[in-house]
Amino acid sequence: MKQWKRIVIMAIFAALVTFWSGAPANAESLEFYQLDFNLDGTITLNSDWGVVDLTFTGSDTIVYFNLTVNGTWQVQDMPVLSLEGSGVNQTQRFWFDLGNEVGTNVTDLYYVSRLTTAPLLSAPPYVDSIYAQVRDDSVVVYSNCGCPFNRTPPPAKPTVGGTVSDEKQHKLEGFETQECGRYDCVPAAISNSLKFLKKRHGLNINDDDITIDKMKEACGWVDGVGVPPGTEWWDLKDEYMKKKKLPITTERRVAKENIDWVIQQIDIGQDVEMTVRWQSGGFVDYHCVALVGIAKLDNGKYSITVAHDAKQKDRVPQSGVWDPNADDEFTDGFLSHWQQSGSFVVECPASVLVGATPQSAPTGTPATITVKNNGTEPIQVTEITVHRPGCQDDVKKLDPPVTIGPGDEKSWKYPDEWGGQANVNEGGKYKVKVTYNKDIVETTFERYAGVIPTLTEWGLIIFGVVLIGFITYVFLRRRKAVVSLR
Repeated sequence: MKQWKRIVIMAIFAALVTFWSGAPANAESLEFYQLDFNLDGTITLNSDWGVVDLTFTGSDTIVYFNLTVNGTWQVQDMPVLSLEGSGVNQTQRFWFDLGNEVGTNVTDLYYVSRLTTAPLLSAPPYVDSIYAQVRDDSVVVYSNCGCPFNRTPPPAKPTVGGTVSDEKQHKLEGFETQECGRYDCVPAAISNSLKFLKKRHGLNINDDDITIDKMKEACGWVDGVGVPPGTEWWDLKDEYMKKKKLPITTERRVAKENIDWVIQQIDIGQDVEMTVRWQSGGFVDYHCVALVGIAKLDNGKYSITVAHDAKQKDRVPQSGVWDPNADDEFTDGFLSHWQQSGSFVVECPASVLVGATPQSAPTGTPATITVKNNGTEPIQVTEITVHRPGCQDDVKKLDPPVTIGPGDEKSWKYPDEWGGQANVNEGGKYKVKVTYNKDIVETTFERYAGVIPTLTEWGLIIFGVVLIGFITYVFLRRRKAVVSLR
């Protein structure tokens, strides 16, 4: 009897702790896996690392994930960012210690999980444990060193997060990744980033120019090696952007010294690639991931979420802890087989973009010229010039200048807002030049003749057809009358 009373009291206490620590967040489901590793050809079967795929409904606020496995608190107060937006079902992966000897196959476990709006004061009570099966999964990463040193993963351990010091979700919402092959981490990360930027900012970029294969060409990728160690691939990629006249800028900074800066870049929709490295015996091996979410914790560490092809066919975002002040910066899960951070490579649209729509249309079709400010400071547009094929320039001076704030845009109708002789009646390429803050950005649009009639031309055509039909009708009537008289 006393034992039953003790169980009831413990259950009530656990429920109160959960209540005080944060109300339950959105409904979730979990799937568990035991990991095998293939790190540059070094195979580890039935490791002691487990992962859980948490599927949940996105929230407007940061929530916390906690997980007890076989009575041990394995995922502790990990912030969860809703990378796909609020109200959308989505999945993230978290790593933990299965508790087995390496080489022992794990087929099932008992767990308790909580997804709450505030951190917990203690582990979720094991009295509520649920049985779950454990399936096999793998991590396959071939990077770019080819060095003959051991690449076995370190011993597994719990993932320990903490309370966020900032409630804002610093994230890249809707980031998508592509499947990639061995040694493809750099070109795949760049291609994923460019596709995200094109979608996020509505950039006029040809998809064929930003494929993984094209990024291989741009970055000096070598079959069986990847991007060779020591290659400053960010500069090669930047040269490619300039050669193709793509509206993307590139900046590289040392990661651990520029965390606050990179959070600002994420907040304004810029993309961030992050390199991580593993050192041994004078050799250095690298891997490249996309940083899609980050939260600063009160304990000085960071919860980060990365997107990469962790086994060259599995692309679930993975969350873990980064301690930039430690010798081994990644110890809690997902990147723990890498030791240190390398660099941030930030890709972003040119600070000021100009576009014209429709890009290609029949003569007589007006154009909408739009200037977008992707920078962090306001700009002042003072003049917009449109050069017509074989004609004079149509100049629109803005007095006073038009101010466009960070993240904002402004549009003008050509030729309606130019007046005078401005028109789009000539076939050919129209060149647009926008002057702002004493700098210039340019774009083009095209108008063609004789292929698709305008509405006026359609009216004339229909009138002509009706007129010809009427004349033919009259002619045939008269001819019939003449024949009858004869």
